Amino acid sequence: MTVFRLINRTCFCVAVPVLGLALPCDAEKPDLSALPFDRATKFRLEHDDQLERRVLKFDGKTILTNPAQPVTQDADGTIHVDSRKQLEARYHYNGELETEGGKIRKIRGWVDFNKGAFAIRQEHWKLRGKIRFFHDFIEPHVNLKSGMIASDGRILSEMVFDDIRFLGAGYLLAKKDDRELVFDMKLKPIFSKPYEEISYLGNDRFGVKLKGHAGVIDVNGKVIIPLEHEEVIADYVEDVHLFGKQTKAGVINNRGEVVFEPRFKIWRRPDSAHGRVFVIDTQTGEKGVITRDCRYSSNKELTPYLRRWKVDRRRGDIDSLHAHVRERWLADVSPETAKAMPFPDPKSFTIELELKDDFQGALKIHNSTALVKWRRSKRGLELETAGYLRGIARVHLESDGGLLVYTQVENRSAGGEPLDGKPVPSKPLYFVSTR
Repeated sequence: MTVFRLINRTCFCVAVPVLGLALPCDAEKPDLSALPFDRATKFRLEHDDQLERRVLKFDGKTILTNPAQPVTQDADGTIHVDSRKQLEARYHYNGELETEGGKIRKIRGWVDFNKGAFAIRQEHWKLRGKIRFFHDFIEPHVNLKSGMIASDGRILSEMVFDDIRFLGAGYLLAKKDDRELVFDMKLKPIFSKPYEEISYLGNDRFGVKLKGHAGVIDVNGKVIIPLEHEEVIADYVEDVHLFGKQTKAGVINNRGEVVFEPRFKIWRRPDSAHGRVFVIDTQTGEKGVITRDCRYSSNKELTPYLRRWKVDRRRGDIDSLHAHVRERWLADVSPETAKAMPFPDPKSFTIELELKDDFQGALKIHNSTALVKWRRSKRGLELETAGYLRGIARVHLESDGGLLVYTQVENRSAGGEPLDGKPVPSKPLYFVSTR
């Protein structure tokens, strides 16, 4: 609630600017020809002087009027503006493009009309390519209730919902009175009844919860997984859905198909960046990982890697690595420290690597120990290293597992940006097991 006091009580007016997707004068003019964003520019949120309230216009014609008067005046001239009763509008869009080179880009976002400026993300309206699908709508809302207007100006719903948002590629999720409903883009209901929770799993299949029990149904209401589980968690990591409970979860892929019945215990936070779910198989007691393609691999297969390793000084270019690390070390310490604790010569220079079954480890170079995170690769493991060799490396086994070959793929800055030039070390390092 905003309160004003009139100095001259003979005048009672509130100036409201025209609100729409207009372009700020100091911004780059967007080219909307590649995507249908220009449809949103036909809408304007304005103050009607005769009605003394906001209206939403499409192509210059009023299609929606603020149902309540948000501005009131007391006898003493105090003006009250109830922002909850003020008509607002938001533009939503959701799409997918195939850019040059065949790369698929997903775009989703929203813009509030009350910003008074074109706020669609530049990285979205600058995209060019083949549109795989594109949906948009206008969400008017007042007094914490939302409706839906099509991008051609047709009013599809009164403002009766608590929230409306996209669900998957071609559906809408609407919340009303602690229940959730699914509609198509014409606001035709998909299911005959609401649910407590609804999520999209792909291939026209949905995770639903009713009376505290969760399961999976398809777009026709056919039960795929009975509603007898604790949870259905969509996109625990991208394209990996879980059902059951945290101590015994099953796996659903991005087509809504059951890959594993409940058998996995989630024992640590997922690696969302690389699409990994860390689990314990309750059937075997072994730790392992479920990847983005919904494949499970046990750490038992990687046991030969999970130990301590020491660099084999008879192999590899140790001298050039020694020079690189010494240069980095001198940049990090004071001259007094360098004099009191001189850097070791190449003959006594040591490197040790330890890999553990928790998908982490340590790389010790001289007197510095840095964190290592590892994940499976096509041939062995990929390491994300910190410290003097910060960057990405790969390791694989040779000589029947008795020799670990370490190859630096790239070096990175402290901020995580790849560094130009050949990686250091430029040649492979060879490690032998110490246990």
